[in-house]
Formats: sequence, structure tokens, C-alpha cells
Amino acid sequence: MSSSQGTVVDKRIGHYQIVRMLGSGGMGQVFEAVHDQMKRRAAIKLLHKRFAHNRQIATRFLNEAKATSMVEHPGIVHIYEFGQTDDGTAFIVMEYLSGETLRQRLDAQGGKLPPEAVMRLGRQMASALHAAHEKNIVHRDLKPVNVMIVRDPETTGGERSKILDFGLAKIIEPEGGEGITNTGTILGTPAYMAPEQCKSARAADPKSDVYSLGVIFYEMLSSEIPFDADTDAELLSKHMFADPPPLLSKAPNCGVALAALVHRMLDKDSVSRPSAGEVASELQQLYGAGSLSTSSNAVVVAPASDGSSRRNVVKDVATARATDGVPQEVVVHEPTAKTERLAAVPSRSGRASLWFVLSVILCGTLGAVAWQIKGQALYAELTKKPPVRLSIASIPAEAEVIDENGQSLGKTPLALERPAGPGVVMLTLRLAGHRDKLLELPLSTDVATTERLDPLPLPQASESTDASVSDLPAPPSAD
Repeated sequence: MSSSQGTVVDKRIGHYQIVRMLGSGGMGQVFEAVHDQMKRRAAIKLLHKRFAHNRQIATRFLNEAKATSMVEHPGIVHIYEFGQTDDGTAFIVMEYLSGETLRQRLDAQGGKLPPEAVMRLGRQMASALHAAHEKNIVHRDLKPVNVMIVRDPETTGGERSKILDFGLAKIIEPEGGEGITNTGTILGTPAYMAPEQCKSARAADPKSDVYSLGVIFYEMLSSEIPFDADTDAELLSKHMFADPPPLLSKAPNCGVALAALVHRMLDKDSVSRPSAGEVASELQQLYGAGSLSTSSNAVVVAPASDGSSRRNVVKDVATARATDGVPQEVVVHEPTAKTERLAAVPSRSGRASLWFVLSVILCGTLGAVAWQIKGQALYAELTKKPPVRLSIASIPAEAEVIDENGQSLGKTPLALERPAGPGVVMLTLRLAGHRDKLLELPLSTDVATTERLDPLPLPQASESTDASVSDLPAPPSAD
């Protein structure tokens, strides 16, 4: 037990008797407790005493209780009460959960879960988020360690996911209140943060939680997060600019429909992401379908009248799996008059070849030259190098980024794009009270950098100031 809480295990908080400590973190500790009359078990979260007089931290701590208590949903931990003890220690009394975190579940099962479990637990998480968003609550720190899995015989599968830790939650005020988060502040866990949240915590909205949930789904299905990097700055840059690797290439058994939903949740543009309610609805439909290989995964084979394509079904499926790694269902339809008529029509590739020959004959040399020019332009477009991405952060933050022409490009953290090529781009970081810092960033590769700015020395006191100080009367002596 930490000495910061004294002999808290021997104390009472209201009607609750502290039993034992369950865990400890940088902000506080969690204890198991029992209510005197109801004998109800509870978990009590105590803020460390050293933060008792830090108004912003204490406010954020109690904001968790306020945000959580506003939402009534079985997928969100229930808050019984909150307040401060006589000595000023902030506390939250919440329901006691017996189970394991999603992180513990993943670690125990080799890093990933079966698609059916992902859809079942994921639908519960999305539904809980939807309830929070309807109350204008944005979590801002969704990650596997903040999701608990507990027994619940009333649910499908006999267990339920519960979202914990609304300590970084943002309550969207109806009249646009500013809250307690400063502009430019970055809050959250970089591996799970949405692109807009990587720029500023205040930019987070309900769709930001959907992105974080998409990262969790990606990890549950593939055992990998979409992006990883050596530094937080590089990781934030990838969330803002890089495309996640195709989920089907890492989890081929998850099915096209589920993979497509996850990638929509990971869209860089928050407007294009589905809402949490839409995610819950789609997962319910997918899970209720009872098969991951329905409709979107099916290969429809229309055999010829002699049944030859039926003999090639096994070969066709093997080829499909070899090319994209997606398990597919094969549906064989009997030939009809319509399919027999279609069989007489040249294939698309055959029609294209026929049209090319006719165009050369009809247009002659002029047509051939036009096709060659068009092909060269298309090839140039395909082989053109993508722009390099520059992600710049500074300590302290909000330094002005100035280009070679003296133009301000914005403030850190800042993401830029420049045409790829040889050479470097020269940028200057400028912040009041600090020395300018010159950056030379290569244009041959993406760069993510965090620069520490040196403070300017304090001005020396002038002689006149020294003289005036010496003229001040001396303080009275202790005698």
C-alpha cells in the first residue's frame, strides 16, 4: 500500500469499509470496499493526496464520475457516489467488477479473438458508446485496458463488456463551453487516437471514439494495431496520414463485410466514419447472419450447359484464396436460358481486344499515337512518387513553424506534405522566450520529429536596479 494514502485500508469512506487495495496508478489507487447496511461490494477510486490542491487534476478526476453517472447503460460501469473526504481527498464509488480486462483476455488467447467473439463483444462496446454519445460524452481514451469483460448470463455468450475510465472524457456543452482542456493539448493513448485527436484533444468528437474502437477491433482480429512506431510523434503522424494495412491480409478469416466495417471506422475523415450506433447495428446484423461468408464473400459460379465449370469449382476457389487470402463460399447456379444467351456474348477481355483491333484499323497511325500518349500519361501518373509527410512536434508545444520565405505554416504539433525529391526543406521553430531552432528535413522520406527548444537566458539586472534595491530599508531583525 502506498504511503500517499496513509492507512486508508483502516478507514471508512461514507458507509463503506475499505477491505483491500485492488490496484494503483499514477493518478490514484483503487480499493475494494463493502457497504455497511447493504453489504454491497464496491470499488473506490481515490485520487493521490499530492494532487488534492491541483484544481485541474481534481476537476478532471471528478469529471470521470460526472460523465459516467450521466449515462445509464449496462455496458458502462455504474457510479454509486463521488465527492471528497474530510481531508480533501477526491473519491469515486463505483460498482465492483469481477472479471478480466480486454487486454488480459487478448494476452491469454495469443493476442486475438475469433471473429464471432469480436462481433459479440464489439457490438456491446459500440452500443455503450452510442449511449454515452447521446449524452454528449466523448470518452477520448478507449483501449483494451479500459474495457472489462464480466460474466452476465442474460447476454448472448454469457459475458458482457463494460467500458471503464472516463477520466479523460469530454462533456460537450450545449452552448459550446470550453471545458478544462487547453487548445493544442494532446490527451489519450497514441496507439488508439483518432487523427483529429492527434492534433488537439479539443477536436475529439463522438466519431473519434469510433476510430479508437476501430483500432481495438483491428487488434482483436489480427493481434496487431494498425500503426506502430518508435516514437509517439511518428505514431501520431501515421494516424494522421498513413493508410492502415488491409485487415484481410492479416486476418483472412474475419470476412469481407467485417473488414470493410473496420476500415470505415478507421477513415481519416471523421465525417465518413459510421456512428457508434451504426457500428452496433451492423455488427448485430453480421453476428445474426450466423456466417462470415455470406453475400459479400460468396463466389457465384454459373456453369456452362455441359457442366464444365462445376468440375473447375475446386480449382477456382483455390485460385481465389491464393490471390487474396479470403475464405469464400461457392454458390453454383444451374444454367438457364439467360446464362446460355450470355455465354454467346464475348467476354469483357475479348470485347476489349476486338475493340482495340478495330480502333487501330479505323484510326490508323493517328489513333495508335493517341493511345500511346494516353498510356504514357497513365504510366507517369501511376509511377509518380507520393508526397513526403513531415510531422513536427516541439517541447514546449505551440511553437510557430516558419518556412524559407518567412511565412507561418501553423503551430506545433503540425503535419505537412511536400513533393518528394532530392534535397531538404528548411523550417524554423519560433516560440516566445526560447531560441529559434532551424530544421533541415529531407524530402526523400517521411519524417516525424520532436524538437526541444532552449529557453532564452533571463535578463541581467541593471546597475540602477541594483542600486535601488540596496537603498531599500533592511528588514527588522529577529530581536
